[in-house]
Amino acid sequence: MSRSRSPLLIVGIAGIVGIAMLGLAGCAATDASETTGQPTAIAEKTPESTPTQEPEPAKAVPVELTLGETAAAAGCDGYARASEVAPYVTEWGTCTFAGGNVRAYHFASSDDYASFLDAVSGFGIVEGQLVLHGPFVFAPDDQTQLDALRGALPVN
Repeated sequence: MSRSRSPLLIVGIAGIVGIAMLGLAGCAATDASETTGQPTAIAEKTPESTPTQEPEPAKAVPVELTLGETAAAAGCDGYARASEVAPYVTEWGTCTFAGGNVRAYHFASSDDYASFLDAVSGFGIVEGQLVLHGPFVFAPDDQTQLDALRGALPVN
């Protein structure tokens, strides 16, 4: 019979020890007035300490537009992604701006853009004939549309 009581006895002793430990933990936290003889201030929440303004909303994170979305935002209608691969270009396609054909290119890096410029310079194409906008480049067939296209592109 003593064997059946020993698990209960161990559980009972563990419970008593646990309660005693909690009581001791409460006693360990002494009040500063007991050690210094000075009264301690109790922190109260006053109306002045509560925020009166709403927290500021999170700032909008700019969303990166795709080549097609950037072309559409500039009024270059009917963007069609080309299926052919172009050297140094991530994506390219065509659209129509002010009635003229425009080729649009997306570059992964400025190094790729520089390599592209080197490659097309052999065909007489120079940077002044292109509209650079972030990672995108627009090449209108009608060079008189360069300034209009530059002005129509969304602000970065």
